[in-house]
Formats: sequence, C-alpha cells, structure tokens
Amino acid sequence: MKFFSSILFTAIIILGISSCAKKENYSNIPAITFKNAIVYTPGDSLAIQINFTDGDGDIGYATGDTSAPYDCYLEYMIDTGHNGNYVTETTSNPIPKVTTGDTIVYPYLIPYITPTGSNKSLNGEIQIMIHSENWRYTVPPIANVGFNIEFKVWIIDRAGHVSNRIVTAPITVPST
Repeated sequence: MKFFSSILFTAIIILGISSCAKKENYSNIPAITFKNAIVYTPGDSLAIQINFTDGDGDIGYATGDTSAPYDCYLEYMIDTGHNGNYVTETTSNPIPKVTTGDTIVYPYLIPYITPTGSNKSLNGEIQIMIHSENWRYTVPPIANVGFNIEFKVWIIDRAGHVSNRIVTAPITVPST
C-alpha cells in the first residue's frame, strides 16, 4: 500500500508541475501588431517596434546564413501634403530595396529566435532600427514643416508563411 501511495503522490506532483507550463496555441502563420515608432534625437534614428506570434516558432535565420532570404519588409509611404493621403514612395531612397510587382519595399533580416524543446510557440517583439539617412532622405518639405511618413510592415517565416500587413502610426519628419 505504501508503494502505491508513493507512486500516486509522485504522479500528482508530476501532473501538477506539467500543468503549470501552459502551451500557447498560436497559428503557424505569423501574426504582427504595431507597438511603437520611436524617433531618437529628433531627426536621427528611428525604431519601429512590432509584436509578433508564431505557432511553430520558425522566425528568423541563423547568423551567417548567406542563402537566407529577407524575412521582414517595410513599405515606405509618404504624405507630403499633411492631408492623410499616404502614397507609396518610389523615389531613390538609399535603403536597399526589392521590387514586388509595382511596389518598392525595403527588406530586413530577423535574427534566428526559434526556441528549443517541444513547445515552439513564440510571442515577442521585433525592433527594426532605421538610421536617419535611410528614412529622412531629401524630399521637398511643404512650407518648411516637413512631411509625415508611415511604414507598412510584414514578416515571412522560414516555412514561407506571410503575416498580416500592418501600418505604423504617422511619423513626422521635420524639414531639413
């Protein structure tokens, strides 16, 4: 009887411990939401922060993987008239760019962040740093007040699943 109660006690302890580790149930297609856009030292670097979830945790590529495709994309949209009419920017911006159809987008690489173990579900934050020469390039300001920009953002995981597309809040670029 003591042997049976010891086994029962051990089973209850193991069950209790395993029930504490709650497994998140996210879709295998990554999902993103806009968190914040921060301009450091007015007119200098810009950080775009997005939250993400991914059920199979296949986000990013290993450092040094020279065959890795880009997996984070930003579409630069501009409103020079301050009227809320954002259009995709197509001028010569120095950010490396790729063309997808008629739209020019700016690609970035996400570091490898797949967890070890059997639970691969991920949620977290990705921060994309953009230096001033890549987001404040010369555009004629309207009456010396600058212009507003927004970025459309999406990511692609290693399985090729494309996330939803989000748009950042408007970011004011002061006149130069």
